[in-house]
Amino acid sequence: MDRGYLTEDEIKIILKKEDGFERLENVRDLFIFSCFTGLAYIDVANLTQDNIRKSFDGNLWIITKRQKDQHGRKCSPAGYSQNDIEEV
Repeated sequence: MDRGYLTEDEIKIILKKEDGFERLENVRDLFIFSCFTGLAYIDVANLTQDNIRKSFDGNLWIITKRQKDQHGRKCSPAGYSQNDIEEV
């Protein structure tokens, strides 16, 4: 089954969307972070600072287990700075 994907333009539209409700903006930020990392929304929502680790080359990595099946997962938060990660 092909789920399709969001285009870069669609992601930009979502990023610019401001509803005026902090709760909805937090959901938007979690969704976009999920798009960039490939993590499921629930796994992003469950992340803690302990899941963010710096590798030997100085890059940040997310180390976590999927809630769905508890399989280990490593991913790079591509396109996100340390401040962005702390904010999400």
